[in-house]
Amino acid sequence: MLAISGPSGSFKTRLVMDLLVSCVSSIALGGWGNKAAVVFDMQSTFDIASLKQMLSAKVDDSSLVDAALRQIHVFRPQSTAQLAASIVALPRYQRKKVKGDIALVVVDSMSSFYWTDRYSGSSAALEHVLLALRAFRASHRPLIALTNWALTLVDADPSAVPVYKQHLPVFPTLSESPSDTGSLTHDIVLQLQPVAEPNEDTVSANEVTGYIRKSGSNQVVTFPVLEL
Repeated sequence: MLAISGPSGSFKTRLVMDLLVSCVSSIALGGWGNKAAVVFDMQSTFDIASLKQMLSAKVDDSSLVDAALRQIHVFRPQSTAQLAASIVALPRYQRKKVKGDIALVVVDSMSSFYWTDRYSGSSAALEHVLLALRAFRASHRPLIALTNWALTLVDADPSAVPVYKQHLPVFPTLSESPSDTGSLTHDIVLQLQPVAEPNEDTVSANEVTGYIRKSGSNQVVTFPVLEL
């Protein structure tokens, strides 16, 4: 289970798209072997056209691109409670509707109904989501990717690894043991960095740097994030 956190505009969805392309692509193309993926599009912003463009850049055959897209199953829950119920129903859905194994489950974003849930004063629905995800992970062994807002920066030192205060009442954390299936195996934090010398070819005034922490390790790996 991995978490992708970052402020608005930090390309969290870009990383999700990369995972989806890998999941539904063949092993010959560096993918996972044409596996199925499930996307919980919590904000109704999933861009299938961009995903198709990314697949087409790897595969010349349009029929193979279409076949890969059919391996992606998109749900749009209207509440955190609906998300939990949908995850609980995934095993039955896979048996009836999915060709092959579900290798990737994406929730984009876990924070979508934060204000609604906060107003209700209950964290039960979010707890049910996490319980359902852990149960599905234990039974079907997919990679689970959760995107999350990053709202409050704890350390403002630009030279430090960014740490954001967790706003959700419950959220998985990194475990000291990689074998702990109920916790995060990887925590990815995205940080906007101002472009030193922007010019007319600069798409954005910011660059995005990713920081990866892994369970059982103190090492932090950094990488650049590129726009779609």
